[in-house]
Amino acid sequence: MPELPSLAINAAGGRTLLAFSKDGKRLFAGGADYNLRVQDLAKLDDEPKSVDGIDESVTALATCADTLLVGFTDSSVKSYTANTIETTFTGNFASTGSEVVQCIAIDAEGKKVAVGSQDTELRIIELENPTSIFTLEGHTGGVRKVSWHPRRQVLAASDAGGVLHIWDLTSDKHTCKKLDGFIPGVRMPIDLDKNEDIPLPEPSEFLHDCTAIWHPSGKYLVVATRSHDVVTISFPDLKKEDTFVDTNIVGATTALAFSPNGLYLATAAEGTVYIWNADSRQVVTKYEHTDGGDIIQLSWCPTKNFLAWTNDKGFLTEWNDAVPTALPSPISSVRTSDTEDIDDQNALDDFADDDNDDFGMQWDEIAAGVTKGNDDVEEELASFRPQAHYSSVKTTKPQPAFQPGATPWVDSDRTKRYLATNALGVIELITPKMDEDSTRYIVNVEFWNTSTRRGMNFASALKYEMGYLGERGAVFACAPEGEHSAQVLFKPYGAWGNQSDWTYDLKDSNVSVLGVAAGSPSPSGSVRESRDGDLQGFGNVVVATDEGDLTFLSGTGRERRIMALAGDFISMVASAEWVFVVYRAGSTTAEGGQNLSYMMIDFEDFAVRQRDYLPIPNSQTLKWIGLTGDGAPAMYDSTGRLHVLTKFRVPHHASWARVLDTNTLARREGKDESYWPLGLEGNNFLCFILKGQNQYPGVQRPLPQELTLELPFRQAEAKDEELEREIFMRDMALDALDDDLTTEEIMQQEKAMDKIIVQLIQAACKVDNIPRAIELTKMLHATNALDAAAKIAKFYQAAGFEEKVLKLKHIREESDERLEIAREKRRQWQRANAPPRRLPDKEDYTSFERPTQKAFQDFGSPPRVARPGLQKAQPKVEKSRYSRQEDELDFADVGSPNGKRKRDLDVDVDVDDNPFSSSQAMPAPPKPKLGGNPFAKKAKRDDNKVLQKTESFFDKVDAAEAGTKPKRNLKGLGKAASSISAQKQTTLFGMMKKKAPTPPAPSQEDNDTQTTELTEATQREPSPDWDESLMESESTQVV
Repeated sequence: MPELPSLAINAAGGRTLLAFSKDGKRLFAGGADYNLRVQDLAKLDDEPKSVDGIDESVTALATCADTLLVGFTDSSVKSYTANTIETTFTGNFASTGSEVVQCIAIDAEGKKVAVGSQDTELRIIELENPTSIFTLEGHTGGVRKVSWHPRRQVLAASDAGGVLHIWDLTSDKHTCKKLDGFIPGVRMPIDLDKNEDIPLPEPSEFLHDCTAIWHPSGKYLVVATRSHDVVTISFPDLKKEDTFVDTNIVGATTALAFSPNGLYLATAAEGTVYIWNADSRQVVTKYEHTDGGDIIQLSWCPTKNFLAWTNDKGFLTEWNDAVPTALPSPISSVRTSDTEDIDDQNALDDFADDDNDDFGMQWDEIAAGVTKGNDDVEEELASFRPQAHYSSVKTTKPQPAFQPGATPWVDSDRTKRYLATNALGVIELITPKMDEDSTRYIVNVEFWNTSTRRGMNFASALKYEMGYLGERGAVFACAPEGEHSAQVLFKPYGAWGNQSDWTYDLKDSNVSVLGVAAGSPSPSGSVRESRDGDLQGFGNVVVATDEGDLTFLSGTGRERRIMALAGDFISMVASAEWVFVVYRAGSTTAEGGQNLSYMMIDFEDFAVRQRDYLPIPNSQTLKWIGLTGDGAPAMYDSTGRLHVLTKFRVPHHASWARVLDTNTLARREGKDESYWPLGLEGNNFLCFILKGQNQYPGVQRPLPQELTLELPFRQAEAKDEELEREIFMRDMALDALDDDLTTEEIMQQEKAMDKIIVQLIQAACKVDNIPRAIELTKMLHATNALDAAAKIAKFYQAAGFEEKVLKLKHIREESDERLEIAREKRRQWQRANAPPRRLPDKEDYTSFERPTQKAFQDFGSPPRVARPGLQKAQPKVEKSRYSRQEDELDFADVGSPNGKRKRDLDVDVDVDDNPFSSSQAMPAPPKPKLGGNPFAKKAKRDDNKVLQKTESFFDKVDAAEAGTKPKRNLKGLGKAASSISAQKQTTLFGMMKKKAPTPPAPSQEDNDTQTTELTEATQREPSPDWDESLMESESTQVV
């Protein structure tokens, strides 16, 4: 870029000021040489004109529509004309007493003027009535700079004490909010010597522009901080939102200014002017000034692409076409609705295309021609005039990748920064100062507990910009620079400087490292010295690159796998078993959401254990991720809330529990402080406490502090919150158990919980809240705690409650062990789900199975199930003299009792369907043998013989009619035989009346047979002389 012309405005040097007229036609400049100059911007080649009557050093300038206000060292504020090139004095406007005027600002409406001086008062004066004055007090030093909100009666004042005051003048109360820690505090420029009335020289820091610059939308303001960063502060909540960061910019920011439409921000550092895109926070162009002085004021022309600045050498530089013509103009008008304020991201005019503007112009010309002299037509056409209303899609700036616990440069010389801070320790990077010739960078590693790990430091020619402290080693990464590519260095603890160190080179110089992490098991003892017998190893190392992948390395540097990442990498942290990765799968949302997701990848098999979204609210960012003492992932966002991932070991069961809201801490009341997370250990939150508006730990590193976790309940009492917190910690410890029932630590936690629960039960009984008492009683663990609850119920005469407590105790004593039930529940959660069952479309069925149709389409009866050893039942036909012949038997002719026809027996009985049945027909049963007692007790059945049916009652009838009598073998009965023969029996057939011939009288043998039948039918117990051989004669009928 060619050298820009510079004009010597202030021959004395030092403070040099400038201001544009509101119409953008004139530029005013002045300084300590008692001169006020005016330049016509239409004639840049002409020499600026001097204003007559200036007899004091100019210390402040401000313009409105037609007025120029000038402040002087004699505490006066004078008024001049600003609408003509011939600037003339119009009168004295105000006075600050005996103090030097430091700043002047006129509000957007041109009605009120704010005047700041070296005293702690800020004067507000009516422009049309300078006698109407009121003061704003409470500043910690002289008011250095002041600026008005572009739309409201809100004022931002920067004082010499380093405090930014936001005054709300919309009401008569004039409230103020103080922001400490943003702007630097400086010594006032004029301090009288004790003996001589001679002002001391102005310090260079005081000349820097510390003005809080409002964005034209009014939704946020920008300040240059004491750490030399340019940050945005949201309005009205007044919280830091974002930072303008460029690693190539060094030194303090000395001036800054927004373009008229707010699309660009101009900053100055080390004599160089940078123009940023205010939305993307990226530098679009720059100009390196060669005058050698610090730029102390920047200002945009309100009507042209024109930027001007002054430096402490007294020179004025003008940059015409500061924004390249290929980019959108910095002066395009901003269009908003009539009822809403301009949005900081999307309410700017999106540089409407030329076609619409041309159409509007043509419409104006047509309307002017048609309606000339006709007011009615003109009014009607005006209602149809195209309205210039444009809207743009809101875009949210995506959060860049970051290393947990890392900071930017923490000093003005950019010589120190923290690469990592966590619960183990800190890694510091120390770079050589600008005036030093050394090119060696120092990496310093320190641990909070030096008894288990030994700190170290080493020097390297490579600039390591990333670091991570693991359980067994530290990993570092540097960016590609010059001829070398990006590298990763791993240093195990206890082995500093020996052969255990290794490096991983990414080879391609175009590939950068976005993040590193190291995970390994916690050491059982000290790792101050390396031990060859340690079999746990160094764990795993993960490297994220800008090629969209995660590289997994073993603890010795062996490449294991390169896994593609489905999104933009943000950050990661590693434990002994897995790595927790945060990424953005897609783009940010229009509502301001970052759209961040996470996943947990197992080191052993690279399986994804959990995958879900991060609960980051809209317009907020992720600040930190880390681990708890139990190994659970934790996150901290820009709202100041801390969350812990519960049930992370169980697939698809994880959820984020809010365990702390730092905004509600009692210690924060009346204090302006924030917290830098380090980790969680047990019931405590380990952090750095940052005072004021500091966002990062400073050069003097603060000591780690522990804050007790407090579940941010909205209505719970302190005891209720303490109980739920103990339950939460106990559940986290239970989730870490494998097959163990419990641990000593968990038992102590449950004992402490029981004490709290008993106290809450007593409080519930005291107010007669028995349902609450019963609910709490169910939460008790130990039996003696139930006894205590019963005593409380008895003391408060709650008989029903006491009965329920004793019943619950009885149930607990008889039920299974609760710890075993909990372990089985954990096992079920961790057990892999069985695959869903699905019927095949086609299968090769066996011969006894019926083929089916497609899955879920077979509505027939299910196939028969073969049961070996069980024969199919076969129908048996019993014959008698009254039965028909087998060939004449027709089951179809037999009707049911209710007159309905019975179904054919052969329809559903298919012997061939059973593969275990014979294909031959079942033979007819053998004819029954006559003789013997059909009612006699049967002998014990032999399972190996086939049973056949014995003779029936009708066979007896046939034998009687035929005149034959069955004979019994009474051999072996002994005395029983004589007893049987002595008895007589009258049978059913003996009672029947028969015709002649009269049958002969029965013989003695027949009587014996009949008597035997009656006796055996009625006898309950066998005779003592019963012979088992009798069963042998009966067994002849069993085939």
